[in-house]
Amino acid sequence: MWIIRAAMVAAFLTAGIAAGTPAKADQMTWTLTSKYQYKVQVAFYSKSRNHLWPDNNEAWNLNDYAPHRFTL
Repeated sequence: MWIIRAAMVAAFLTAGIAAGTPAKADQMTWTLTSKYQYKVQVAFYSKSRNHLWPDNNEAWNLNDYAPHRFTL
């Protein structure tokens, strides 16, 4: 499960920074929809500082195919 989560997060974060300009905002909202047949967990990691969401050793569950919004 860890490898799948890491790959998905890397893909989402890469898509978010593809424009080449770092985002400067107090908050960012991500809408994620899992198309995977099994349950998926999502965590976000900062590349520029030592921070992660939701918290250390935690992740949010995507237990269905519905869109889920995460505001960081």
